[in-house]
Amino acid sequence: MPEYKIVDSIMGSGKSLAAIDRLLDQNDGQKYLIVVPLLSEVKRYQEALDLDYGNPKPVRPLYKDGKSKLSDLKNLLRHKASRIVTTHSNFEMADDEIIDLLKSGGYDLIIDEVPQPCVHVPINTYDFRNLVAGGSVLLDEETGALTWNPEEKNYHGAFTDFKDLCLTDRLSYIKEYDAVMKIFPYKVFEACGTVWILTYMFESQVMYYYLKEHGVTYKKYSATLDSWEGIERYMFYPYDKPLDRIYDLK
Repeated sequence: MPEYKIVDSIMGSGKSLAAIDRLLDQNDGQKYLIVVPLLSEVKRYQEALDLDYGNPKPVRPLYKDGKSKLSDLKNLLRHKASRIVTTHSNFEMADDEIIDLLKSGGYDLIIDEVPQPCVHVPINTYDFRNLVAGGSVLLDEETGALTWNPEEKNYHGAFTDFKDLCLTDRLSYIKEYDAVMKIFPYKVFEACGTVWILTYMFESQVMYYYLKEHGVTYKKYSATLDSWEGIERYMFYPYDKPLDRIYDLK
């Protein structure tokens, strides 16, 4: 199981800056996949870390040559780029190949702001039950896992989008709530050595319960401005409530 490190500090406390400084200081060859919310944040990390066509090439700008974002990410992982920055939406599409590449490449993971690991899939209850009763959707009664019937692989109709979701092997039916959920595969995290999550009020988030369900334990950290070798910079420290800037922002 990976080592989980949760940086729990309010917005503007310097979590991202501390992560960037940490990456700049690190020279032990450890490779990182950095996941951020927006393309503007991808650019911010790339510029701060000077990720360009260096030799050995650490990374290149994403989304070039007409390739999809996911295929470009896979290409960077195949070349074992030392620092890769991508978006939440791209990371959420991670498949078995991404998992294998993360594992074989020995990557650590940094997630800047928490993505939603479980998302409700809106589908009419009557339509869903008809799809299951008609055999188009196969329901595992024990696990709740949903898959699309391979005998109807050529289906194109009103439920094509739902079919595509079924083909990702991420849909589950939660009987207690009569709801269909799209759940991020935990084995993506298992493929990494250390998982850093930069967030705020972690224990109030779905991600906390998602990890708890998988038996995860973690260490908490704070981000704060401090002086190091005479230079002011943002740094991580073991979690200390007085370091939470909420107390001086009232």
